[in-house]
Formats: sequence, structure tokens, C-alpha cells
Amino acid sequence: MVEPSQESIDEVQLRMLRLGYLIAGGTLGLYAAFGIFYALMGVAVGTMISHIRPPPGQPPPPQFVGWIFTAFGLGIATFAGCLGALRLHVARCLRERRSRDFCVIVAAISCLEIPYGTALGVLTFSLLGRPSVRELFRV
Repeated sequence: MVEPSQESIDEVQLRMLRLGYLIAGGTLGLYAAFGIFYALMGVAVGTMISHIRPPPGQPPPPQFVGWIFTAFGLGIATFAGCLGALRLHVARCLRERRSRDFCVIVAAISCLEIPYGTALGVLTFSLLGRPSVRELFRV
């Protein structure tokens, strides 16, 4: 039986890691879409509240409630969209075997997302820390 070379093992594991980053980036893109939906709901609520006529002697309902939802949704969409774009860029860098340091930095940021991001980050550290993989990124 022929033993696979370390280079072929590294290639396969880099492809699997790239797939993990593609899935993680796509998932965060979906979260960004939910953030946009949440923001649109906030705009709708804020607009509806502004058109409500309060009963005589009553103060109008606070409009800022809808705008808080909007700001929160835009914050989620921005954060998830940026992190998703970073992960998709890491997948591209892994395919092209460049920017190893960038991949490690994004892996460190990914470790904050428990449990999947932590697993992805740790696997990235262990794979990109190998001397044989470092040589692939130097070429």
C-alpha cells in the first residue's frame, strides 16, 4: 500500500479548511440578511408609530423604539457582512496559497464565535503552523 506524501495530505486538508471557511462565510451572509430584515422591520415600526394619533391628553408613543430596532439590525448586518466577507477572502487566500498571516488573523477573530468559529480557528492554527504548509505559502 502506498503511503500518501505530506504534501498531498496538506493539500487535502487545505481544501477542507477552505470549504469550512466558505460555509462559515455563507452562513454569516445569511445572518447579515436577517439583520437587514430586522432593520427593515424597525423602519416599518418607526414609520407606523409616527402615524399613530394618540388619544386626547395622552402623549404620543415614542418613535425612537423603531429606530433602535433599525440601528440594531444595521449593526448586525454590518458586523456579519464584514466577518463573512473576511472569511470568504480567507477561503480565496487558502486556494491561492497566499497571505498566510491574514488567514491566521481572521482565524483568531473566528475563535470568538463559539463553537463553530472556535473549531475553525483552532484547525486553521494547527494546519497553517506546520512547516510543510508554511512552505506552500512561501512559493
